[in-house]
Amino acid sequence: MNTLSKSNILLVDDNSVDLMVLETILNTQDVRIIKAGSAEEALDKIEGIELALAILDVQMPQTSGIELAKQIRKKEGRQILPLIFLTAYYSDNFHVIEGYGAGAVDYLFKPVDPTILLSKIRVFLNMDKQRRLLIDNKKRLGESKERLQAIYENIPGGIMIIGNDYIIRDVNEVTCQITGYRKEELVGQLCDKVCPKGSASKECPVWVHHQKEFRGMDTAIKCSDGRNKPILKNAKRIPYNGELYILEIFEDISGLKQVEKALIESENMYRTLLDASPEGILIINLSGHISEVSGITPEIFGTESKQELIKKHFLRFVHAESRGKVRNVIEKTMIEGLDQDVEFFLTKIDGKQFVGEVSTTLIQEANGMPRSFMAIVRDISQRKEIEKQLIHTERMAGLGEMATGIAHEINQPLNTISMTLDNILLRISDDKKIENNYLTRKVNKMFESIYRISKIIDHIRAFSRDHDDIPSAFDINESIRNALSMISAQCKHRGIDLITHLSNNLPSIFGNTFKFEQVILNLVINAKDALEERKLQENFDKEIRIQTFQDEHHILVEVTDNGIGIKKEDLGNVMLPFYSTKEEGKGTGMGLAISFGIIKEMKGNIDIRSEVSRGTLVRISLPK
Repeated sequence: MNTLSKSNILLVDDNSVDLMVLETILNTQDVRIIKAGSAEEALDKIEGIELALAILDVQMPQTSGIELAKQIRKKEGRQILPLIFLTAYYSDNFHVIEGYGAGAVDYLFKPVDPTILLSKIRVFLNMDKQRRLLIDNKKRLGESKERLQAIYENIPGGIMIIGNDYIIRDVNEVTCQITGYRKEELVGQLCDKVCPKGSASKECPVWVHHQKEFRGMDTAIKCSDGRNKPILKNAKRIPYNGELYILEIFEDISGLKQVEKALIESENMYRTLLDASPEGILIINLSGHISEVSGITPEIFGTESKQELIKKHFLRFVHAESRGKVRNVIEKTMIEGLDQDVEFFLTKIDGKQFVGEVSTTLIQEANGMPRSFMAIVRDISQRKEIEKQLIHTERMAGLGEMATGIAHEINQPLNTISMTLDNILLRISDDKKIENNYLTRKVNKMFESIYRISKIIDHIRAFSRDHDDIPSAFDINESIRNALSMISAQCKHRGIDLITHLSNNLPSIFGNTFKFEQVILNLVINAKDALEERKLQENFDKEIRIQTFQDEHHILVEVTDNGIGIKKEDLGNVMLPFYSTKEEGKGTGMGLAISFGIIKEMKGNIDIRSEVSRGTLVRISLPK
């Protein structure tokens, strides 16, 4: 029930006119009137209702006002309810005394004087208001006390109140949970019971330094099992009733200390691994500046110490030719989380250039936001030089294997020149007149043959020498034709039908055209050898097909033969270095491995499908 609502006044009179008069008088007050024409009706209406005052008619049928007053007084909480009796007949002392004995605070006679009645009612209404305010304040105080007690007991930290005499006056439940003591084992005890430094021995920081408060003290509390548990403490001096108290609030940071220890161990391990890494590792912030490096990184970039690299921009060590790649690497790393084995021309601190292979990984915050990049850098200059030598060696081996075919390619135009000269000399020896048109036609035919020989020699010379690794755009079909020009005669001589289906309007690709020619030559030579091996077992029409086409994202090259095929157990190993399925002495085992490396360098892929005694399909896919 709301104690601050209107006061309730009960009016009981069996005379409806008198009841109406009383109601009219009381309507001038801010009260709620409960009217009843009998004692029974009154008891029913006031059930569960708090009353400020009851005005009762003494004389009523069945149950008198005095009897009604006695019954009201019996109800719990109504023993001191103010009662005013009204009567028109009983004015002798006996009935007045009986009325006061029933709990009346006043006795008025009818007809009632409104002024007198209102003056008395106002007194009781004020008393009721004060009473209800006291009840309300008491209730609020109780609720506040309960709320504070709940906060005190459930605050996520220990609370300890210590007197000026070092005696613990009170603790909350969390303190008991942290220390392992029961409340009664702490209250009334010296605070050094839980202080490892001994507060009573004047070592408590609050008392030694006479501070009013301190915050964030990293200290410890002594537990019931003798352990010292790490805590973070705040304390403040509180004067109360002329006495000084200390309020200490602390939290158990054992878990945090364990995490801190684990972080330190993790950091030490991270540092150890970083310094022990055989590869250069750089931590680069989002603005591109180097914030941390591994132990070997200074050696890679030619510096004396890590500090010469820290805070410098990573582009400082990227050669101008490779800086365009950096944006692509960053974009891919931000989207996919990493980018691997990207070759850059890097520079040392002294400006000397070297070839580096860089792999990047995105480092993220706990919420997934990017924080920095980790770049792993390898100096692959020596490896690139070895690869270059291997490619050159394999190229020379291929040229040696094609020597017969190349000689045949050159012999054809040489024979043409020889026959043309013989024809001219024959005419001269017969003293026949040589017409200008005839001579011009024969000479032009010789020049065509000479040009053909020159073109073959020039291309073989260009193919055999080393080339820069700087990629350029080239026509993939033209590169394939150039490669086939060096081996087509050999294939024809061996009865191999070399069939090409080269799609028109293919876009140019980026790479080294001579390296790509070497890939085509390697594949055609392998197909030729597979055909020769099957020919030893059965007669069939030998055939090699080369075709080019494109899909939405790739340019594709397929080299297909109907040779001996590759066994399933060998198929997964044929692109490994020095692995060969040919007879000993018939292959280096490097052709496919080098071809795979060249195509990978062009961001492409090689896929091989084969069936024994049916043939092999090698598919090269290159990005547009």
